[in-house]
Amino acid sequence: MLLKSVDCGQLQKLHRTWCLLVALCACVLAAGQQKAQADTAVDEVKLRGAIINDPDNFKVNHCFIRGAFVLKAGSTLPVMLLGPLDANELAVGQPVRCMLLKSIVAAEHEMIPEGSIVEGWVCDLQRARRVISAKLSLKHWCNAHALINIHFGKLFLPDGRQFQISAGPAPKATMYGNGESEKLTVSKHGTIEPRYKGRLYDIASNAAGFATIPFGPVGFIADTALSAAAGAIDPAYAFDRPVKDPDAVDRTKGFVLGTIKALPCGFLITDSTNHGGEIMMPAGSELDVRLNSDLVMPLTGELKGIATLD
Repeated sequence: MLLKSVDCGQLQKLHRTWCLLVALCACVLAAGQQKAQADTAVDEVKLRGAIINDPDNFKVNHCFIRGAFVLKAGSTLPVMLLGPLDANELAVGQPVRCMLLKSIVAAEHEMIPEGSIVEGWVCDLQRARRVISAKLSLKHWCNAHALINIHFGKLFLPDGRQFQISAGPAPKATMYGNGESEKLTVSKHGTIEPRYKGRLYDIASNAAGFATIPFGPVGFIADTALSAAAGAIDPAYAFDRPVKDPDAVDRTKGFVLGTIKALPCGFLITDSTNHGGEIMMPAGSELDVRLNSDLVMPLTGELKGIATLD
């Protein structure tokens, strides 16, 4: 019945538009396939060495006061994981050990040597889940991605001394998992999670849907075509999770899922099949740790002579 209100001229224009979009998606798929073949020919093995973070994230604020060295809250330290972090294998309370990668130096003295051990435990954990489960859950509502939160509570120095600390992953820092996983980031709450532009996708999708409503059935078909094209160009939009180096297969699936997403109640299908991104960080991965409170270290031996009131 809806199509009766559309004249032949509109249908012809719509048909030409749809053909152009299909041709565009075909070009995108072909380019993706060529890139995948070229990447495979050049480099079939990806290295899994240590991942180096931005040195500008290394921020230390300290002072000497009353015979003690004070590393102030907010200081950020680069550390390296001594064991892997896989959200599918972890449990809340499981210990996490890291090694300090850069010495803390003050007054030409090494206060906290490189190689010191920072120890903590997993205090919050979520495994990747279906998008529909995330929307029906009160905990981490609408977040289907895996997430890990770590509380660091102890610092062990090479000379045997140990100190209580309160620290966690530095918010807004970026880190990487192994060669097969996507970029990771730390949220403002201190949780490690996949880096995903979900809100941006939602805003763009909703804006396109509302903009095409006044055009009736023509607008509906145009919105479906735009969603399909978006899924082919950027499969992350269609999969509801990060997709690293998408190939032709990913783009084809993205085209199909993008089409389904735009259909009435199509989100029920995609939400039931799509799941969030995973977290897999091998031993040797680096992250930044931020102190939540001051670390006070009493000076010993010859270091007592350098203490001044700051």
